[in-house]
Amino acid sequence: MVRWTFSNKLKWSMELNEIVNFYLFNTPVDNVSVRGKTFKQLGWNKKRLTPLLKKNINFLSSNWIITTIKDIETQIKNKGQFEKVEFEEVAIHINNKKSNIDSFLYAIRCAIAHGSFAIRKHNNTTYYILENKDKGKIKSRMVIKEETLLAIINIVSNSKKFNK
Repeated sequence: MVRWTFSNKLKWSMELNEIVNFYLFNTPVDNVSVRGKTFKQLGWNKKRLTPLLKKNINFLSSNWIITTIKDIETQIKNKGQFEKVEFEEVAIHINNKKSNIDSFLYAIRCAIAHGSFAIRKHNNTTYYILENKDKGKIKSRMVIKEETLLAIINIVSNSKKFNK
C-alpha cells in the first residue's frame, strides 16, 4: 500500500473553518456528533438528497465509487489515486453506514478528525486530499475541490431552498 502523507502546515481560512465546522462538528450523519442536526432534522429524506447531490455536484455522478474493503485498493488504482494524487475530483469509499451519503460524509469527517487530509493548490484551484484508514486498511481516498465541499454544505444546510 502506498501512503499518502499529510504533514504540510494548514493555513486556517474562513473556508477551512466552515468545512471543519460542518463535516466534523456538525455532521448530519446519525449518532456521530451531538452538535449536528441529522439529515431528517435538516428537512431531508436521504433518498431525495442523494440524486439531488449527484445532479448538482458534477463529480458525484461519475467519480463517486462505493466499494468494499477487499476491492478499495483496486478501485483507487483504477482512478490513478494510489501512488500519487491526481487532481481530478473523486470519492472512493466503503459503505459503512446506513446509506451511501452517510458513508460519504462520514469518510470526510474521519479524514478531518484524524488529520488525514491536506489542502493543495493546483492550477489555481484549491483541493482537499482526504484519506480514511482503520488499522492500516484504507477505507476512503478522496480528492475534492474546496468549492465542492462548500457547495455540498450549502445544499445539505438549505433543504427549504433545494428540496422542492
